[in-house]
Amino acid sequence: MKQPDNHLISTVLDILENEFTLQCEFIEDKFLKIGTTSPIRKFQVITFSSLSVTSAEMIQENNGDLLVITGKIGKKVSEVLRSKGIFFVDTFGNAFIRTEDIFLDIRGRTKSALKNHFNSEKIRLEKMGIQLLIAFFSNPDILNKNYREIAQLTGCSLGYVSKFIKKLRATGFVVKSETGQLTMVNKHELLQRLKFEYRTSLKDKHFVGRYEMNENVRLQNSDCENYSIYFTSGKAVEMKFGDLHEKITELYLDGELKDFIKINRLIPDKNGNLIVYQKYWNFEHASIIENIAPDFIVYLDLITSADPRLIDAAEGFYEE
Repeated sequence: MKQPDNHLISTVLDILENEFTLQCEFIEDKFLKIGTTSPIRKFQVITFSSLSVTSAEMIQENNGDLLVITGKIGKKVSEVLRSKGIFFVDTFGNAFIRTEDIFLDIRGRTKSALKNHFNSEKIRLEKMGIQLLIAFFSNPDILNKNYREIAQLTGCSLGYVSKFIKKLRATGFVVKSETGQLTMVNKHELLQRLKFEYRTSLKDKHFVGRYEMNENVRLQNSDCENYSIYFTSGKAVEMKFGDLHEKITELYLDGELKDFIKINRLIPDKNGNLIVYQKYWNFEHASIIENIAPDFIVYLDLITSADPRLIDAAEGFYEE
């Protein structure tokens, strides 16, 4: 394998560390380590100042351990690499890395990522910030409600709501129109940050448990209103479009876990066919009558999964 281009590698390391807050180290002149604690991923690096479709097609797959670093990657080249399961990052911040603990899928960048990372650094997302953005993406009208109502709809503190919206305005992600209405702009940048932070900073913190469910059980809301359920991921796709048959059911629960387990005769099982998360939103949404989670939340659950079938179905719930 040819000698790596250290300038390209240095530039990409800056992007991964500054924009995506990933700890990286280039070792032995050919490997890139990402992470500081277990699991640490090690990728074999190959660099190209530019990469053609023909050259991309000739790159051999390496069981998900190969990382291509290049100056600027074209759309067709990126499609070739994605189809072969080969990971890549370019110096504009376009990237594709998908492992159990790392999710990057950045497309369409034409400006230097190092020039643009300032705003995203100042808007570094925390759990409550992610909850607020999910509400704003799901229902833009929420952004123009008073802070107290926004806090109630999102489960965030009143002080944090005020601070976060002011930060969105200061960094240019929210602007005020001539009529005084607040509107989100540069949503693509915010969406990339959301996709990167969503699971570890928010969703995983609401994990309740995994259970085995008898195939004859039909999950439904409690008649006595002790709990409500909202389907997401592949089950939501199946319910909305009918073209996907999922063996694993994933849902959000609002209410009494004990009643939910008892009524549906569930058995705790770390490899079970039912995955339960605690509901974390309070705003109304169009899908509520179908017991499906808000479309934008389903989109995030699909697009950040490791299943290509689910990723392909994501645009049915939200179009970037």
